[in-house]
Amino acid sequence: RVVSLTRKEGDVYIYEETCNGLMNGEKFHYKDKFLIRYWSVDTIDALLREHRMVDTERNLDEFRGTGSTYKLYRKS
Repeated sequence: RVVSLTRKEGDVYIYEETCNGLMNGEKFHYKDKFLIRYWSVDTIDALLREHRMVDTERNLDEFRGTGSTYKLYRKS
């Protein structure tokens, strides 16, 4: 599996993935490419605070394998 992220402009990136493997004894191959936007945790925290959300300081580690950060907020 090969993944690359290339900045297109601002906070928009091009995500490209190529994968080769063996599943149930058969070879497979796929390619995927799409635009993805990146926001820093600080940016998201500030935006949610502006909308009266409070960080519970709880991270949802069960989703860690996705490559993203998942945090729990509540309305204030």
